[in-house]
Amino acid sequence: MNNQVKPKHNFKFGDLIENHYASEDNPRRIGIFVKKDSNGHFEMTDGKGKFWLSANDNDKLVKVGSIISDTPPVPTYKPGDGVRHEIYGNGIVMSEIRTTLEVEVDFDLTNTFIVPVKDLEVVE
Repeated sequence: MNNQVKPKHNFKFGDLIENHYASEDNPRRIGIFVKKDSNGHFEMTDGKGKFWLSANDNDKLVKVGSIISDTPPVPTYKPGDGVRHEIYGNGIVMSEIRTTLEVEVDFDLTNTFIVPVKDLEVVE
């Protein structure tokens, strides 16, 4: 029979961890996960040079975010910006971004297209 306890947490470097056992004014209530040490404790930091350990059996540790972004920031365009599209060629942004993902672009001075921002690059 295997008496090993499965880990409760699968934190990764950069995860923001909130310790619900700590009081609201405790500076160690929220920390950045660094690593799991050889004794199984979680090494945490405040990102300003202070480090501490948290017990790995603490069931009140909750991931609330990450300091590491999985996606690159979406570029922003404004009316009048010159852009290039792989298929449509060069164009001019005609309106503000409709969402963070699309923008209206005039490629041939007669028709405008709604184009995904990720498919555009800036033309000087």
